[in-house]
Amino acid sequence: MEDCVDILLYVALSEEVDSVLDLLGTGFSPQEFDDVALTGFFGSLPAPALKRDFKIAVVPAGKMGNTHAANVVSLLIEKLKPADVVVIGIAGSLSNDMEPGDVFIPDSVNEYLANAAATGENGQWVFTTSTNHFQTSVRLLNRFQVFAHTHKAQHQAWEVDARNLRSALISRATEDALAAAELNMRGSCKLFAGDDRKLASGPAVGKGKAFVDWLTREVDRKVAAIEMESAGVYDAALLRTPAPRTVAIRGVSDFADARKEKIETTAKGLFRALSAKNAVALFIRAVEAGIFSDTAGTAAQTSAQPRLDQLDARVKSVFVIGGQTGETADADAELPRLHQASLRLGTALAKAGAQLVVCSPFPDSADYYTAMGYADARAGGVIHFHCPANPKVDEKRQLLRQTLGRPNLVIQDWNYPGPEKDDGDSWFQAWLLAQLQALERADIVVALGGKVSKTANTLLHLAEAKGLPIVPFAFLGGAALRAFRRRD
Repeated sequence: MEDCVDILLYVALSEEVDSVLDLLGTGFSPQEFDDVALTGFFGSLPAPALKRDFKIAVVPAGKMGNTHAANVVSLLIEKLKPADVVVIGIAGSLSNDMEPGDVFIPDSVNEYLANAAATGENGQWVFTTSTNHFQTSVRLLNRFQVFAHTHKAQHQAWEVDARNLRSALISRATEDALAAAELNMRGSCKLFAGDDRKLASGPAVGKGKAFVDWLTREVDRKVAAIEMESAGVYDAALLRTPAPRTVAIRGVSDFADARKEKIETTAKGLFRALSAKNAVALFIRAVEAGIFSDTAGTAAQTSAQPRLDQLDARVKSVFVIGGQTGETADADAELPRLHQASLRLGTALAKAGAQLVVCSPFPDSADYYTAMGYADARAGGVIHFHCPANPKVDEKRQLLRQTLGRPNLVIQDWNYPGPEKDDGDSWFQAWLLAQLQALERADIVVALGGKVSKTANTLLHLAEAKGLPIVPFAFLGGAALRAFRRRD
């Protein structure tokens, strides 16, 4: 029952499950999990180009929501050890060019109400957001972006699938009724992949213009569709080491504004079925084309990506803290020595298969150079940046992302409330909050220097209280040296 699979297919709603199993065919058999109230459907799909089959588990979650999705997917990754996790289903469009029946693969997922604060008084309140961003597997995203050019036969086959499904589900009378309701659509289904379009994921269903305007203007202008599960799926996957590749394939079922009710009234849910089936049809054609081959794969390669059970990662995530101390005999040499050690540390962590947890994207920190060494190792992996939400921080983080960009390297942003004022005390509190949250995500802490009067000393004491392993490099003195002496 708990055999490993190549691809875990997470599906939330029963109507989506019906579409998935209908298109996958009769080769998928139901099996109950022994120790959890879930039933999986297990089978395989062929990839002729690779001369192999992909073992697939379809698991209906039974309900919506990111919390439920994160819990279920975390459990399933532990049991099934998939190389890839695909969350498939429907979403509401926030963009006029993405129409019902289209399929959307986002560049990233924005958990738009994560860390939100409700502020206001006298009966008036607003959400102050500090969102989490989860990046789609860069390799899978790239392959879907060039799908029409690299696998023309399979892409054209999907276009035929989508055309036939639309003809079967959306009648001429329904098309006329849509036109009469001033819902004029192009009549053909398209694939939208990447292009800096994001998927908004949260607890709300978008049904009104005011909500859409708030989401696209106040929160993130790049969100193009909205749903309720993908952030939880991505979060659960990215916490694993090594992390399975993760992608969302969402069929566009309607517009997430006032047009939603018109479409539902006119088409009677037919676009929900069409969008779900189009997403599944794309997944099947992608498997056939070898899109889910290993990261170094070519059309002629037959080996699969190593599953999680085939890889050894004793330490899953490493939180690196530190900085200059001013305690060494040659203060001018401290910063070059810190940077050199950080680069070497980052390279070692990447090659060991650990995920890197850091906070500061600024080049005066150990964090920055450890991240640079991690990326330069070209070993893939995941870098988690835990930062206060602030335009200055966001700009530096974006520049660093451009500098560090590598195939198969995932840079995951975690955002927390920024400083209320632009003064030293407010910034200190904002960074401390981000560092405390980073500490919660770490399996081990590595310290290089760090002034005793700053947060590094506090974080090391907290790590000791939590029983976390600590590796203190004492050559720069500071908080790391104190930690070393306490433990030596």
